[in-house]
Amino acid sequence: VLSLPPDQASVQFLRYWTCKEAYVKGLGVGLIIPLNTVDLTLSSDRQPTEPQLIPSAPGLEPGWQIYQWQPTAGYVAALALQG
Repeated sequence: VLSLPPDQASVQFLRYWTCKEAYVKGLGVGLIIPLNTVDLTLSSDRQPTEPQLIPSAPGLEPGWQIYQWQPTAGYVAALALQG
């Protein structure tokens, strides 16, 4: 994220943040888990418009899946599901 131009870095940061926040909130512990303990790899610098599965990542508990997308211009969304 730090190597991107400022406008792209802001969007990429929000993509990572929403995915990680969805996961820790899905666990039911809010933001008590440090977000730097979840290592996600997003597929590209372009936000998909349909929910896209993020591959398993170090720090995720088994059985969890994270989806992320851009529901409309200017917004990012993420959903964490267990099972």
